[in-house]
Amino acid sequence: MTFEEMEKSLKALVAQIRHIEDAQIVQGVLERRSEDRIESLAAAAERTNSSVEKLLQVVTAHEERLVGVEDRQAEMQASMKALFETIDRFIRGLGSDGHKGTPEQS
Repeated sequence: MTFEEMEKSLKALVAQIRHIEDAQIVQGVLERRSEDRIESLAAAAERTNSSVEKLLQVVTAHEERLVGVEDRQAEMQASMKALFETIDRFIRGLGSDGHKGTPEQS
């Protein structure tokens, strides 16, 4: 092997080494970006989990309140029905002159 061939071979090796170095630099940059994105996604997932937990607590509290409202609504409907029945019985019990009994009895 002549000196020129060795020099040419050495230049080719140096070029390949530089290419490998450049590829490693690019790989390092891409790896760092990937790590940053993974960290960002992990943080976003944690925030999402926290928000979902808070939302679940709010939904549970609203469901409990809704049960109370439904109970009170049923009580209110029963009370209104009883009131209307009482008013109806009262009206039916009065005569045309506003007194109980028939007009002839007054």
